[in-house]
Amino acid sequence: MQFQEQKVLLSQRWNPFIELKDKEWWYTGISDESQKLFIGISVIRTKFIDSIDISVYFGDDINGNIDKDNSGGHWEQVSYMGWIKCGKEENKLDLSVNRDNPDKSFYFDYTDVPGGRADSDSCKNEWNLDFSSNKKDFSMSGSFMMNQQIPRFTKYDNFFSDTYTLLHYFQNKVSGTLNINGTDYKIENGLGYQDHCYGTVPRKTKWHWIAVQGETCALASLMNYGPYAQQYTESYFGNVFNKNDWVRLNQDVSFECYGENRFQKHWRITSPDMHLKCEILSWNNQNNWIPLFVNLKHYECYVKVEGHIKVNNEWKETGAMYGVLEEHFGKW
Repeated sequence: MQFQEQKVLLSQRWNPFIELKDKEWWYTGISDESQKLFIGISVIRTKFIDSIDISVYFGDDINGNIDKDNSGGHWEQVSYMGWIKCGKEENKLDLSVNRDNPDKSFYFDYTDVPGGRADSDSCKNEWNLDFSSNKKDFSMSGSFMMNQQIPRFTKYDNFFSDTYTLLHYFQNKVSGTLNINGTDYKIENGLGYQDHCYGTVPRKTKWHWIAVQGETCALASLMNYGPYAQQYTESYFGNVFNKNDWVRLNQDVSFECYGENRFQKHWRITSPDMHLKCEILSWNNQNNWIPLFVNLKHYECYVKVEGHIKVNNEWKETGAMYGVLEEHFGKW
């Protein structure tokens, strides 16, 4: 899978002057609307240390577990900070922690069937994800298989200042089982999302971002604020394996919500060719501190989005789309 393997050289971690600014991360989202369930997996690699965050959101009770300004709804979370082992095979995703010892307190194995551009364009990619975390009062584990259904899209930014590249896969079919404290949640024909981003991002950055999908439409939109800001909005309509069905929309997008407790309310996400209503189903405030330099604060939300998008001068209904909304600010 071209662009899936690690892109930031981290073999010289002992040398503080090599690739200090370079970062990369992988994000995977799995949704099952029959159970109002969303799983968000974030893997961050930096010069000195890595982190993995796995959050599970349930959209059945937005008012059931409110912790002042830090969370809303029913959600669970496990995290890991340390070194992640990466494979070196070209065109292969290979991320692991304790692969040879799955009985450790934290275990993570994320891999694929290696392939290249032809496999990606023909929608033949497959991924396997397994993880477990066992602590004194809480355990979580999951085992999933994901299959590509529609073409990927790639985006490149800021070649004259901060170079940044991203790879997105939407509408992957997902099957597997999640277990939380002995309770199984079986997922069949869930929807999966993946991205891989890497490069040199601005030291201080803030953004709003959504990655949502449904039976009719898939949509990604990022509004990054500040110097050398990355921005993109891409949508996909159709059920044929045609990478040209990805349409770049107007990149000047407004994320709006007024008043206090904004994550208890509906948002409006609009542009000249996009009018969307975003409903927050569950959310939490995550703080990712990675010594010595990275301090990330962001709200991650499980959301339902629907509305209209203008494609080739025609307004189309998106239908119900589910996924993630993120409000991010921090130091990279």
